[in-house]
Amino acid sequence: AIAVLLAEVAILVFVSRRFAAIAGGFDVDVPRALRVVAATAVMCGAMLLAGLGAGVLVQIGVGLVVYAVAAPLLGVVRMSELRALRGGAQP
Repeated sequence: AIAVLLAEVAILVFVSRRFAAIAGGFDVDVPRALRVVAATAVMCGAMLLAGLGAGVLVQIGVGLVVYAVAAPLLGVVRMSELRALRGGAQP
């Protein structure tokens, strides 16, 4: 699993650098990216607490619900973005 994760990170870095060279760069919102990591960590913890005995579908459900709650609370998704999804004003 670690080898796959490292390979994916290497691909992400390579593609990001290549995209930046071709498209002229892009901005990364580092604080928001860290909040994504925090929400993902909360989700992973909840899925581990659900345990393997609960079954894969239960773990997926727990992960979905926990991330859906954690993302807005941690600021991963802004309320203006959620309103835009409902057909409100653009963010």
